[in-house]
Order: sequence, then structure tokens, then C-alpha cells
Amino acid sequence: MSALPNQKAGRPARPAMRQETGEVPEVSFPALRRWLPAVPSPRVLEIGCGAAEDIGEWLADGVGEYVGVDLDETAIAHARARWPGVTFLCADAARLPAEPALSPVKGYAGRFHAVLIRRPDLFAQPGRWQQVFAALPALIQPGGRVIVTLLGAGETTVAREWLVANKLLLLWSEEHLLVAEAAPLTPIRLDADEGAFCDSRSGECFLPQASPLRAQARRVEVGDDHAQD
Repeated sequence: MSALPNQKAGRPARPAMRQETGEVPEVSFPALRRWLPAVPSPRVLEIGCGAAEDIGEWLADGVGEYVGVDLDETAIAHARARWPGVTFLCADAARLPAEPALSPVKGYAGRFHAVLIRRPDLFAQPGRWQQVFAALPALIQPGGRVIVTLLGAGETTVAREWLVANKLLLLWSEEHLLVAEAAPLTPIRLDADEGAFCDSRSGECFLPQASPLRAQARRVEVGDDHAQD
């Protein structure tokens, strides 16, 4: 998907998704959903939503607000027709934080719990995408997540550098998936003497290069003040 104009409505043409032939697999909905912050009715912004053909799972899974943005007017028209009542913007995602007029509510600065960017094809217009990545911290709340799926190792390297350069904490990195967080986490030590990052508000902890784990029983390790919250 792309925040840049697509060749036609919906997603740009991609090769068949067959892992066994070395082609790029699509990251599944459950693999993405698990990285949303653990808040009721999270607000999600998808940059490069295209025609939003597959957002039904997000809407049915407790997402409180979904906003899709793309520069392809035809794709946005298809998305609006398919999902009435959902907000779709034909706009430059890099300008969203600075332009409240684009929002039917109060503007998008600091609004979202998560920003989703799927298969952006960064090398098509890298300068434009770099501007989009620079705008991400202004779009998400403290503790909000940026979830990016990539086409391959080259794109992943570039996207990882952009996330870190914009002071986002990298929680997960693999060839086709990056997850970063907007707020710094508190470093602690777990039982096995492994370094971890824990959110002192939610008690959610992450081991580097490992899946998220719930650490409710370990909240006291973060600090007595937070354990009483």
C-alpha cells in the first residue's frame, strides 16, 4: 500500500504471496493486531490505505476509530463507498498533524494509539516517505505504536533508520515487520537476568527481538509508585 498515488484503485500490483517461492508474504491480521496498545477501543490511522478492502477485521475487532489516508483519489472513493461511516482522507499524511482542517473532529495531532503502514514501497519516492515517517511522532499519543510491514530487507533497513532517527523506540524488527513506540519505556531486569523494557503504566514488557508478554505479576519490579496505580 502507498501514501503515494497508486497505479489503480486499491493496492498496487504485487507479486503472488508465496513464501516457498521466495516472494513476499503478507503479514497476517493477528500478527499486526497483537501489537496494538492494550487500551479500550484504540484509534488507528492507516497511511496508504488504498481502497481499504481488508479493514473489516480491524473494524470488527474492537477498534474504536479507523482513519485511512491515501493520495489516490480513486482508491479513496472506492473506500468511502465500501465503508460508509468510516473516515477516509485523500491527503498527504506528512501534513496531517499541522492541518486540523483535514479532520472532521479536532485535527490529528496526537490523536492515535497506533499508525499502520503496510507495504509502502519506500524506494518509489524515498524523500516523500521520509517526510511521512518524520510526521509519525506528532500523530500518535504517548505510548502509541507505529506498525510497518515491508517488502524486504532493504526497505526494512531504511524504515528502521527513519523510525530511530525520529526518536521512536524499536520494539520489534524482522525482515517484513517493524514495530516502534512513541514513549520511552522504563528498563528493568527480569528473573532470568534478561534485559527488558516495561511500560510502567500498563505493566506490559518486551524482551529485545521477542514477542510481547504480559507482566502484570511483575509490576512491583517497575516501582512501588507505579504498582499502586
